[in-house]
Amino acid sequence: FISYAETEASFKSSELPWNTKFTLGDKRGPESEPLDLFSELDLDPPGDISVTPEVVDEALTAVISWNTPNVFEDMTGPPVKIKLWDETEEGKMELIEEIIIPNDENQIRISLDEGYP
Repeated sequence: FISYAETEASFKSSELPWNTKFTLGDKRGPESEPLDLFSELDLDPPGDISVTPEVVDEALTAVISWNTPNVFEDMTGPPVKIKLWDETEEGKMELIEEIIIPNDENQIRISLDEGYP
């Protein structure tokens, strides 16, 4: 909720999800309809995703890399969220871990010795 009296509000895109909405209003009238905070941004998913197996310190390691197409004028961009899933014997997908990768990185190494199925 943002008051009509406020003339400026700052938000860090790295701290809010892309589907964040806000409303305007005050005591003098009803709140506005919810508005998309990031409606002017057209974001594409990472491209050229590659997963390469490597052996690092005698442990099987997955090297995941990608190209980030979303670069803003200040040469920053949104972080990348990686979700690791496991398929159970019943065929259900269970989330194992969620990793946020800063916008200035385009690769992660995940050792499969660290308790991943």
